[in-house]
Amino acid sequence: MDSDVPSDIFKGPYYEWWNAQQGTILASLLLAMKQQNLILQSHPPFKCIVCIAGIRPGASVADTLLTKKLQPPSLHIIGSRDYVNKWSHKLMDTFENPTLITHPRGHVIPALEGDSLEKLRSFLMARQQDSAL
Repeated sequence: MDSDVPSDIFKGPYYEWWNAQQGTILASLLLAMKQQNLILQSHPPFKCIVCIAGIRPGASVADTLLTKKLQPPSLHIIGSRDYVNKWSHKLMDTFENPTLITHPRGHVIPALEGDSLEKLRSFLMARQQDSAL
């Protein structure tokens, strides 16, 4: 590891990931590799993933890794006018039982309110309760 990078930067455990756009490509591939025991064998399972304006990986390696639905509970925040809307829905389809929040805007991290905010809160509270079990 590069000497400029703290040696404990990847110590965890990490239980959830919040990602936007390209980060969701990496996160979904890492989750798939973790699920297939190709990496992070000693790391506890991830509790959830939140994808904002996410994109499903398109490379052939992704097709190989994403043959089974990803298991961690997932929340997808997708704008109806987002130019990656189609790819966001394709990413959402790679997860088992995904939760969807839509908003009327484009490619942004939206300020949530009302039912959307409550859906986000409920999703996160359920993950917290899962962790307590």
